Amino acid sequence: MRNPPRKRAGHLSDFTAYQDLPRDKPKTRKFLLQFQLRPEVRGDRSNPVFKAIDVWKRISDSAAVRYRCFQCLQTGEYSVQSADFYRLPGNPNQSAQLERQHIELFIEQAPDGRSKAYETLEAAIEAHEAEFDPPT
Repeated sequence: MRNPPRKRAGHLSDFTAYQDLPRDKPKTRKFLLQFQLRPEVRGDRSNPVFKAIDVWKRISDSAAVRYRCFQCLQTGEYSVQSADFYRLPGNPNQSAQLERQHIELFIEQAPDGRSKAYETLEAAIEAHEAEFDPPT
């Protein structure tokens, strides 16, 4: 016999607790948990969630590049939003400007809309390097 669905506080609604098994096993119960997340908890699938990943590569003894990568958590695929180039001596104004640009680019367009998404982070970076030759 099933309990009627109960409303629960928090993230769950439409919750079924358990079902009794035949009487020859009175101390055994088969648990059947069913729940459904409310739409506001599930999130809007039309706006995927991304994980930011910075990947650094040394170009020389005085220069480096930081690839601004993202992983789409819904698909698991990777894309490179941009590449930031740094040279010694460091410039704090440049670093602050590149950080602002990183945020602005993300807000303007989803990373996987700006460049193609790939199954691996390495493939995404290789494709970005092939498309945009780094300065020498």
